Amino acid sequence: MGDIKQEQVPWSQAVVMVCTKCSKKIAGDERLADDLKKELKGDFKDLRGKAIRVVTASCLDVCPKNRLTVAVAPRSGETRTLTFEPDTKKSELISEILKTPGL
Repeated sequence: MGDIKQEQVPWSQAVVMVCTKCSKKIAGDERLADDLKKELKGDFKDLRGKAIRVVTASCLDVCPKNRLTVAVAPRSGETRTLTFEPDTKKSELISEILKTPGL
């Protein structure tokens, strides 16, 4: 049997998941989601260091038409799922993400 260990992670506040399936539906590929992940990752690093981790997820099971989806899972609190149009200002999205209780 394998040896399972619990590890500590540097992202102490939350994980933000960007849906790649939404990106595929809108743009035909995952680049839209990957670009958003990179941008958010850099912005959150500037704002909070490594406290917020940004990753892509294959599907968040929301599937809004012509919208992107992110899920914000704080270490303490409930997960929030946000949908938005691709041309939404990144600053507005970051502001909304930071309204998540527990951040």
